[in-house]
Amino acid sequence: MTPSIPPPERFCLGDNFRRWAAEAEDYIEAFPPNERRRALLSLLDGEAKDIARDSRILDEEITNATFTRLCHYLTEEPDIMTVRLQLQSRVQLPGERFSEFVRQLRNLARDAFPDLDLAAQEDKMREQITVGAPEHDEWATLQSRDPDLKLVYHRLAHNGLRPSSSEIATSSYFARCFWALWPHLKIVDGVMFFQNSPDYMLRIIVPRGAVDTVL
Repeated sequence: MTPSIPPPERFCLGDNFRRWAAEAEDYIEAFPPNERRRALLSLLDGEAKDIARDSRILDEEITNATFTRLCHYLTEEPDIMTVRLQLQSRVQLPGERFSEFVRQLRNLARDAFPDLDLAAQEDKMREQITVGAPEHDEWATLQSRDPDLKLVYHRLAHNGLRPSSSEIATSSYFARCFWALWPHLKIVDGVMFFQNSPDYMLRIIVPRGAVDTVL
């Protein structure tokens, strides 16, 4: 049986395991269970294939746990402090897409804080977005020009008077959502943030136009 999706490139030691595993899982799901071992072996190259054979990981049923075990054998455990430093120093590079920047931060947050649950890892990732993404004046420009944000942004920034329900009635669904969050929005150094209560950290409002369905 040949799956309808193309196979990923063969994995070699040192390659990005997370990316390869995501593609490989989708690929082998198209095979019947009795053919998945052979299919998965065909996606490993060189020493990686030798390690998989010697460890006999693929002798058992191929499941999500198989990839977890392969990750243990085929990748080096990251040094936690080194990865945390990488996370804290990661900034958006010139020309780098915002979606790629966020994806890299999310991967670093997972490696840097493996004991945290997914929600807490996402918080760590978002904290770094406010540091490593565009400067405050760039965020202010993005927010003030975004179709979903500009009415709320300008009203909050200039006179603090919430738009009336009639003013917001014909706006987009997302604009109305931000309008509903008005009590929790604030402008700091020209940038609009969400803060659920004074005890919670500020969370930057990311315009939809600046992110490719990432957050």
